[in-house]
Amino acid sequence: MTPKQLRKALDRIRITDGRGFRLRDHDPADTGEPIVGQADEPALLADGVARLSELQELLYAQHSWSLLCVFQAWMPPARTAPSST
Repeated sequence: MTPKQLRKALDRIRITDGRGFRLRDHDPADTGEPIVGQADEPALLADGVARLSELQELLYAQHSWSLLCVFQAWMPPARTAPSST
């Protein structure tokens, strides 16, 4: 799959302007069509890994560091005070 074909396939799920995006307008059960065929998956994965390796080398060569932090919070159910009746 060429980069142009991949870009076209991903356009269906890409959000370019958040002002018009509403999550409620999208079906959470939508699995969509497969973006790539099973025959193309290994080659696409290998290309992605190679690209990631190139970008990591670029960051290393620039003596730059980057850090991605993903936080997920869980809030337990609120406790209610016992009623004094």
